[in-house]
Amino acid sequence: MSKKDLLRHFWIALAIGLLFRVLSAYFVFGPQALDDYLNQLIPSYKFAEMGAHFLPPWRSPLVIWILAGVINAAKWMGIVNPVAQAQAVYVFIGILSLTTFLGCYFFFLAIEEYAIGVVALYFTAIHGLMPFVSTRAFLESISMGPLTLGAGLVIWSIFLEKRYALIAALSCLGLATLIRFQDGSVYVAVVLWILVFHRKWWKEVMGVSFLVACVNAGIDLIDHRQPFSTLLEYLNVNKDVARYGAEPWYATWVTWLAIGFFPFSLPLLGKVRCLNKRGFREVLGFVLVFVLAHSLISHKEERFIYPVFAMSLWLWAALWVYSRESKSFRRFARPAMLALNFAALIVGCFINTQVGEIGVPARLSNESSHVLYIDRESLVGKGEMWEFFIRSGAHMEPQKSPVAMWEITEQLSSKKYDAIAVMTSKTDDLSELESLSEDDQKEYQCSKVYKESSMIDSLIYKMNPGHNERRRPTWYVVCSDHKWLQVHNFDLKKAMIN
Repeated sequence: MSKKDLLRHFWIALAIGLLFRVLSAYFVFGPQALDDYLNQLIPSYKFAEMGAHFLPPWRSPLVIWILAGVINAAKWMGIVNPVAQAQAVYVFIGILSLTTFLGCYFFFLAIEEYAIGVVALYFTAIHGLMPFVSTRAFLESISMGPLTLGAGLVIWSIFLEKRYALIAALSCLGLATLIRFQDGSVYVAVVLWILVFHRKWWKEVMGVSFLVACVNAGIDLIDHRQPFSTLLEYLNVNKDVARYGAEPWYATWVTWLAIGFFPFSLPLLGKVRCLNKRGFREVLGFVLVFVLAHSLISHKEERFIYPVFAMSLWLWAALWVYSRESKSFRRFARPAMLALNFAALIVGCFINTQVGEIGVPARLSNESSHVLYIDRESLVGKGEMWEFFIRSGAHMEPQKSPVAMWEITEQLSSKKYDAIAVMTSKTDDLSELESLSEDDQKEYQCSKVYKESSMIDSLIYKMNPGHNERRRPTWYVVCSDHKWLQVHNFDLKKAMIN
């Protein structure tokens, strides 16, 4: 295996990685968590529309500016549909994540472990979770690219003594930190490693660190805030993160090990001593500092590990290659992990998430921008994510009492709306929707009962309904004149509530 082979596989893996990221961005536009929409997508949309993001003082506007630019670019290209704009944002984030391939390439080029580098490149492309992780509107996902590129460039520039590459590497790490402040744990770990073991580069370290601090202050000033106020507010508001929920210290470590499909990867851990080699031990140190820091925080979510996801794959690739002569690896670990990986890849690229919260307005916004959504205690109405889909010309109205057909007829007769959707997430109200579906009026009718959910949502909800309330399905009927329903492919008089 040579440098030329590594470069050839880099381009192949990059193309494959781009394909799967686009698939995930297109088919999986639902939220993984509230932050997807409430703290990123919706503020970005508002900033693109009104020039104001309405963020709290502890959230940096940097990513909002970037994503608003993507939405404005989409509008300039004629993409005005909310779903298409969300998909455009996720595609952009996926393309940004391709910088992880560059970080991987430079790292293995520096340590001259080309065979492991090829495996790591393909892991970066088609690890079962990687396309999904790479296309979420999370600060963690968005920062993964520059953090990984920075780590790879740091090793390459230090080992090969490339001064300007080191400046670029530290700038990438600084950018990742500006996107997500917790990534600063990796930045600090890298800086300490350089100052302790490679002191001759101290000027570059101090210079870039000063520049990153100036950019941080500049972002605040541009957003009409006091310099460094966002960081200080962020530290202050997170003094008591336990109020968001608390998990034991080991939850972070278990989540990190899950990147390597633990416990199926248990046989690989017998080769962990091989990670003490030059290059691997440095990256392992950076990753462990990050994981340790997050394990000490009481509130934990799996997305917190996303920034070091790609770097962790370098370590996993090394264990994979070093274990290839092991019988237990060949007979058990490798086939089990490959099967699990491709099952996860299919789910992560083609099955939407938390559809009950956004599915109804997402689908109907494709059909018309003038729809009245009558909320009969649906997940859509309980949350705030509907704001991205229900825009000018559409409206959502909560209603406590059962909806009568005469009310729908009266609204549609006013010609203010093209259609009316009646939604609920309560099984007790399904009979109400069914009766609307069966009510045969001369001019206006309601469609059959539709259900918005996904296979994964249904499975997770059935496993623990109380804990996974946001995975509930949402049922709805669409009411309009017969021609409109026919043109937009809504079936009549076929109630389906299963």
